[in-house]
Amino acid sequence: MNPKNQNNRISNLLEHITDLLYRTWSAFLVAKHLDAVIDAPEYAPSRYFLSSVYGACIESAILGFSKLMSNTKNEISILYLLELVSRESAHSAVSYREELQSFSQTHKQQLLSMQPLVDNIKIWRDKAIAHSDRIHINNPSAIVQAEMIDMDDPGLELMRLQDLINFYRQEFGLGNIRLQEAETKMASEWRHLEKLLKENDYPGI
Repeated sequence: MNPKNQNNRISNLLEHITDLLYRTWSAFLVAKHLDAVIDAPEYAPSRYFLSSVYGACIESAILGFSKLMSNTKNEISILYLLELVSRESAHSAVSYREELQSFSQTHKQQLLSMQPLVDNIKIWRDKAIAHSDRIHINNPSAIVQAEMIDMDDPGLELMRLQDLINFYRQEFGLGNIRLQEAETKMASEWRHLEKLLKENDYPGI
């Protein structure tokens, strides 16, 4: 295969995964901000709206993270990226091929270390979001068997995925992504929104 075509395939895949990571990160940040205030008395007049946004963002973050970490064959994911890099590097010079394949194996091991969180999130996805089985009606108590998720855990793992993706973006001539910048902007906009909510719901606060 033409090296240029190899790079195009990997670059296109990287851009797709980067977009998915950004959307997952954004949904996670919104959910994290709302998680901290959703039950606060001062937000009671806006609770229905905020709860709806919170639920939608939780679902989006869970589904996005599940897609990124999917191990289904040929499904676009981080694992598919690593496999494609290993496969396409077979056409490269020996030293470069061995280097890329070594990094790919290291990154696969990093993904394995994230498996407990991945498994827990997949249970939430399969039993509480993605499936509409009769068990939801017949035996609702059997639906949620997953452990509660600490809101900090997905954030840490998404940052690790950023570092992994940035490694390959650099290798294939793409610029780095910086989730931290989105987090800073989100925090600033949340403070502004929080002020507006308090001023309009409770003018005296």
